[in-house]
Amino acid sequence: MKTSFTSFDYEFPVSEQIPRSFEVLFRQKVGRFPLFLPEVEISIAGRTIGDTLTDNSYSNDGYRFHDVFHFSYAAYLGWSPLTRKLLGVKRKSKPIVDIVEDGARAGIIEEAISQIVFSHAERRNFYEGVVKVDQALLGIIRDLVAGREVAILPASRWEEAILGGFSAWRDIREHEGGILSVDLDNRILEVRRLP
Repeated sequence: MKTSFTSFDYEFPVSEQIPRSFEVLFRQKVGRFPLFLPEVEISIAGRTIGDTLTDNSYSNDGYRFHDVFHFSYAAYLGWSPLTRKLLGVKRKSKPIVDIVEDGARAGIIEEAISQIVFSHAERRNFYEGVVKVDQALLGIIRDLVAGREVAILPASRWEEAILGGFSAWRDIREHEGGILSVDLDNRILEVRRLP
């Protein structure tokens, strides 16, 4: 059944669909010798996924929590090649879709969008209190996703994904971790504090 949510995978086997709801645990820990930089691990249902991340920056800017943005793109857009990779739900039953939409180049595009938007947001107090995203930035994103399935979505959906993602990111960063609830059908991200 197709919902009001734009689904790019409803015609694929359930094993190749982004789950319509799931929770992600973001846990910060002290990093390794010699720098002891804060690191973030993420897990779903007790299973660590992805790499342990630092900010990879000279400043403590919180980019280590940036996987929130990938889950935001999944929730609000139904699109995230990196979420598919992290969850092991690439669409392998159609090799061309697996290669073009879920492959390395698509993942690089998504990471580029995350970094470009993060740099833009950093100069604007990480979008706190912001209700509109700069149209020039949305135009850059449109150019980056040209030729991909997600290109059919309007700029307003990207705006929703960006602002929703940063709201969740700010909360998780402030509390140095949290539990992110991702609901694709209702296009919602919610954050709970760690116990």
